[in-house]
Amino acid sequence: LILNCILAVGMHVNIRAGNIGTAFFSWLFQIIFLLLLDPVMLSLTGTTPGKFLFGLSVTDPEGTRLTRRAALRRTWAMLRYGYGFLIPVYELFRMYRSYKGCKKEEVLEWESDSVLVLRNRPLPLLTAGFVVSEAVFCAASLLFWQMGSLPENHGELTVAEFCENY
Repeated sequence: LILNCILAVGMHVNIRAGNIGTAFFSWLFQIIFLLLLDPVMLSLTGTTPGKFLFGLSVTDPEGTRLTRRAALRRTWAMLRYGYGFLIPVYELFRMYRSYKGCKKEEVLEWESDSVLVLRNRPLPLLTAGFVVSEAVFCAASLLFWQMGSLPENHGELTVAEFCENY
């Protein structure tokens, strides 16, 4: 969402145009952002926004917060084994393998040195929080998409401005 805002609003890039360069940059940004933000949040707060919403936190086996190094190792393993480095078809394969591992109650690769703690949270609150956050993100994505689709020049156009818009 942050990258889409920068591209669409700040740089007037049509984020839905199917541009290979934009798609690659977006993929790379997601990986870098995940590797920078996730370990910091896990080491400082023990959770991330999604985990917080569902009442989850991550600790080390002794029950204390993860160190940044341990959180980075966990995030890297999750990116590798859980998300398949966000490579489209491989990502689906890795997510399916993770799903099957969860069904068999196996310890997933990124959870071997950490403990996932579930706090009691009321289900209606959880559901409402998820629905509201998804609605906000979808609305913001649509807004950024529309803003990036607008031509840079408006109103009465010269031939040069028309060509620039085209």
